[in-house]
Formats: sequence, C-alpha cells, structure tokens
Amino acid sequence: MAARTVRRPGADRGGEPAVRCGDMETSAGEVATGAGRNAALSGCVVPSGRAYGVLPNRLVRAVAVAGRALQPGTHEGGAARGAVDAPRPMLALVVPLRQRPDVHLVTEGLDIVSIVLTPIGCLPWCTSLAGGLAVTATVPSGRRRPRTAVRPPRTVVGPPRAAGSRWWEGPGRYHVGPAPGPASGRVVPELRESGRKTVTGENRGRSDDPTAPRAVLHRWSEARHFDDAVLGGTAWSDGALRLESVEGDETFVDQHGHAALEWQYATCSTGWRELPFPAEELIPSWTALTPAGTRLMVRLRVRDEDGNVSPWYVMAHWASGDEVVHRTTVPGQTGPFGAVDVDVFVAAPGRPVLAYDLEVRLARTQDAPEGPAVRAFHVAASSTPPDHRQPVSGPAGAWGTVLDVPRRSQELHTGHSPQWDGGGEAWSAPTCTSMLVEYFGHGPADGEMTWIDPADTAPQVDFTARAVYDYAYKGCGNWAFNAAHPARYGLDGMVTRLRSLSELERFISAGIPIATAQSFRIGELAGAGFSPAGSIKIVCGFTTEGDVVVNDPLSATDEEVRRIYPRGEFERVWLSESGGGGVVYLVHPPELPLPANVPGLEPNW
Repeated sequence: MAARTVRRPGADRGGEPAVRCGDMETSAGEVATGAGRNAALSGCVVPSGRAYGVLPNRLVRAVAVAGRALQPGTHEGGAARGAVDAPRPMLALVVPLRQRPDVHLVTEGLDIVSIVLTPIGCLPWCTSLAGGLAVTATVPSGRRRPRTAVRPPRTVVGPPRAAGSRWWEGPGRYHVGPAPGPASGRVVPELRESGRKTVTGENRGRSDDPTAPRAVLHRWSEARHFDDAVLGGTAWSDGALRLESVEGDETFVDQHGHAALEWQYATCSTGWRELPFPAEELIPSWTALTPAGTRLMVRLRVRDEDGNVSPWYVMAHWASGDEVVHRTTVPGQTGPFGAVDVDVFVAAPGRPVLAYDLEVRLARTQDAPEGPAVRAFHVAASSTPPDHRQPVSGPAGAWGTVLDVPRRSQELHTGHSPQWDGGGEAWSAPTCTSMLVEYFGHGPADGEMTWIDPADTAPQVDFTARAVYDYAYKGCGNWAFNAAHPARYGLDGMVTRLRSLSELERFISAGIPIATAQSFRIGELAGAGFSPAGSIKIVCGFTTEGDVVVNDPLSATDEEVRRIYPRGEFERVWLSESGGGGVVYLVHPPELPLPANVPGLEPNW
C-alpha cells in the first residue's frame, strides 16, 4: 500500500514527535534520515508520553535504561536479557531496516543529552540485532523532566432539557444547572490572536471560497435513496437493505486463519454519484447487522476529470464478529488513480475524483439461516488545500454545554489481549468507541465477555478492541470499523469530515458526543503532555469560554481522562491536513435525530 504523505491520526500506527535540539526543532523521523551513516544531535529534549520503538501498524516496546527494562512511570525494573551496565542511563530503540528506516521516538519527559543513530549488528548490551538501526538517547542520571501541566478538569454543565421525550427519560446524560462563566472582561486567548479573526461555522468552507476545505457526505438510509441504485438480488425491506435473491456464488478465502467457504451473495451499487467539487479522499462507512455466517464486501471505483474510470478498490471485508470470517481491509491496492490507505481512498496527486460508484455485496454461507441487514451506508468526500490556514471558529450555541460521557482510560488496559494491536496502549479508537456506546446506555452482555480477565474493571474496552480489529492492518484504528461496531446495539454510526468546531457544536447541542481524529507535535496543543502520532478523542462539550472539553483516553487513570484544550489550538490540530483533516466518527440512536446541516454549505452528515 502506498504510504501517505501526511501523518495519519487516530490509527495508532506511530508518528513523528518533535525533537528539540537547542533552537532547532526536528522529528525522530527526520533524524532517522542518517540511517546510512552515524548521525548525532546533542542537547536534545524529547518531552512526551513514554518510550517506544514504532514499527509500521503497531507500537512495540523496545526500551532499556542503564541496561534494565524501563517500566511505565519509573526508571527502574528487572534486568533485560543480555544486559550489562552502561556508563550512563540509555533509552535504546531498535527498528529492523526490513520494515522501514524511519524511527519514531516518544519518551516520558526525559532530558535527552544526545541522540545517536547507528546502523548496527549489535549494541554493547544485546545479543543479536543484526540488520537493524539503533537510536540511542543518553539521559542524565537522576534527572526527570516534569510533565506538561494539564489544567484540572472543571465541572461544566449544560442547559436544562425539557422532560417528556423518550430520549431524555433514557440515558439523560446532561448535567443540568448553571454553567460557570468567564471572569469579568476576560477574553478567550484563542479569539484575540494577532492577525486572526473569528468566524462562525456558517462562514467556514463556503463553496465560493477556492482556498477553503470542502466536505460532503452522501447517505443511503431510506427506500427513496435507492431509486437510482443498481440492485442485484437486494431490496430495501423493513428498514434495511437485504439479500432477497442470490445473484451469484463465490469461494471466499480468509487470509487470516479461517477455512475457505462457499458463499452466496447479492449486490447493491449506487451507480455513478457526481461530486460537487474535485475530491482528494473518499471514506465509506456503514451501519449493518451481520449474524454469524454473513459478511459484507464494500468496494468503490472512481472517475477522474477526463472521464477515465478506475478499477474496483476493495475497501473492506467486514463482519461484526470473527467466528466465521475475519474482518479486514486489503493492502497493496495502488495505481494511477490513487491508493487505498486502510479505510480511505486517496486520489493520486493531480488526479482528483469527480464521481464514484460504491458497491456493497451482502454475502452468507450456504447454511446461514439469514443474511446481512444494512441499515445505512455513506461516503464522505473531501478536499483540503495544503496551504489553507483557517481562522478560529466562533460560538454556535453549545458554549457552556458538556455531555456526561463515561471516562475510560486506554492505559489501564496496557498489555491486555496483545493479539489485537498489542494491547491498551494502542487502543485510543476502541476506548472512545466503547465510551460512546456506554454513553447511550449500551454495551456487551456479560456472556459475551467470558474470554476477558474477570479482574478487568472495564471489559467492554477489550471487547470493543477485538470487535473493531482489522486483521490486515493489524490495528484497532480503522475509522469505518469503529463506526460500524455500535450497530450491534441498535445504534447508527458514520465517518465524515467536519469543517469547524462550530459545526461540531451542533452535535453537542443535540446531545451527541463526537469522536475526533488528530495527530500533533509537541507544543501544538497546550495541556497535552504527550505528542501522539495519531489518536482519537471524544469532544464532550465546551466551556462557557468556548474551550473544548474532551475525554482523552490516553490518560493514566479514568479520573484523568476529562481534559480541557484551548479552542484555537485544538481546532487547528484537528482540521490541519497533516493533523486529521476534520475527520470524525459519530454514534447515535436512530430515535435521536442528527442536527440540521449548515445552510449554504454542502451537507456533510
């Protein structure tokens, strides 16, 4: 699969934290360009979360301090295999060159004296690491750099809601009462930055502004949406697209361990759907039920500005469980029209998409008593100019409203179920998905979680990690898989892109928290004492000053999950092309309607 030129957020696949050496700021990935020779930087500081060696698609601990294993939160621990005393404490990270030569370094707030990259056969304290690249960060003995302070969470409450509707008598997740206001005369810092202006969501991404990001979402969730669709054995019935008659048979070979089986299938193609702008990325998502012995295949093809049509790209083989077939994407799909990057089709440079055709194949084994039921599917298309720098958005009605989303820390699941992306340290997406499901009063039954350690205080997180795991990608950060998972509880989900926090405020006012994808470098987001390459956070609401109230699963405890981030910084990180591009996934009950789209802009939900 072709590598993307931007840091992919939310996929837990590693990234490029900033490395500051005197007045120069670089990144571990840039430092690693010295792979073919010895390279050194002195006086470097890498302030962040923990020390990891990062391999493609997963995080792998490969850490030693003074010849001993580094335990979370301390500089001491049991002896490492083959360890000998080192002259000074060291962090040593090793990445096999057969994977890729760029090295990503994230430490636990240590003052780094020097970073030395050396092609190696073996470090002095190891037994055999032939064919690798070593990154050695020397640490002054006994010195610790304090973590970046995080503003203590404040209890922010929302406006009273009228009783009487079934929804508000159900989960009822608003705190009700007066919200704290700013001190007299206080101005939100992000809204008074020099040379920047504040605008409302209604002014963001307008279609007559060629420099603004564009986003649109097409949805198929009602019978009328299929008037122009090409149905091959499928039909809309009882609120879902269903397999009515068999269009064909196929042998499906599961690449991840299950036996090959004979399947019957039917299809639904949207037909060519024109886009209102040339798009650079397409993200399909769906809400479906797949009983055991059933699955979906989602694929698309695109048309460029000259009318050329691409081959079909498989976006997913998906099932909610993994008992009969493993859910997976298909790596290695690249060509002149673009490439599939896990869950996103990325158009080739200079060859944007003008139209697409999406096909959903509903399949069942020959002995399955019923087929899949697809309640909805969607395609989010977007285009973000690389040099666009957006102004900070203004209020849109949700300042002072915070939804009481349960707080779950992924770090409490470190080392759990390592067969699914290595454990909780890589589970920002499934942790957020489990919080969204729990917020709406749902979750797996006890009988579904018997394989999880009974001592686990939040087993639904482990359950969700398994349920969203992409067996080809080898990770839990597939956006579409996370949005699809809540369907098993009767919830709807989708992936889309928003253009501003003002747009996001509409969801908070409607009682719907939002999972956002972002990556950032150290110093780009005040209050974040780490620089994850990619993470998912849940926006729960806004302070009365417009700052963003977030559940951040990359926290040491459940109590520390609730954080407040400056509005301007959060919005810039989330919307930037390299930081996330405004990607969100959202979950809601069908009886809780989505808010209205912003008038005058292309509908993007």
